Amino acid sequence: MQLAVVSPFVSVVRLLVAAGILMALNWRLALTALAVVPAAVVLLPLGAPDMLRTVYKYAPTFKDHQLVWMEEGLETTVSVHKWQSYLLLYSNSRGQASDSASGNNFHKFLGLLPMVLHGQAHDALVVGLGGGTTGGAVAAYPNVQVDVIELSPSMVTGATYFADHNFHVTERPNVHIKLDDGRNHLLVTPKKYDVATADIIQPDHV
Repeated sequence: MQLAVVSPFVSVVRLLVAAGILMALNWRLALTALAVVPAAVVLLPLGAPDMLRTVYKYAPTFKDHQLVWMEEGLETTVSVHKWQSYLLLYSNSRGQASDSASGNNFHKFLGLLPMVLHGQAHDALVVGLGGGTTGGAVAAYPNVQVDVIELSPSMVTGATYFADHNFHVTERPNVHIKLDDGRNHLLVTPKKYDVATADIIQPDHV
């Protein structure tokens, strides 16, 4: 798979064309756009160079990948790739999950360890769905109801490709997936949890 990168020049031309269309519709709005666009072209590369590098520096990673599925959501672009014998899940070009034995075992460990330590948990919280293995491992424990808080609906769809490894977490009757920010959920919910755990969330992968 090849990723196409649009040059800054092409982007500016497109913006100017859009401003011309706006001029025909609303000249005040068009003048505002013409004032903002040059400033944005100058300031955005200064303010967010790391963001642009992050998006494009991973393009060579996908050279030998077969794109299985992709969805551009409001929060993130989620994609599922086939590489050699592995199935891989990415969010904004950052690896989130795979069907490898080592990765799955670690995610299962994150889910099962707090359940075993508690021993009799009936209500559990998992922040972040990812590939679903952590939440699925929690849900596979006996007599437990699980709330999984996931920000991106696209990630929920992506997790279905890993159903054979995540205990079919998106289909389990004892799993309730809520589209929300984990912190916001904890701030407003009156519910008390016996166990709270999270999918592997690295700060530089958000």
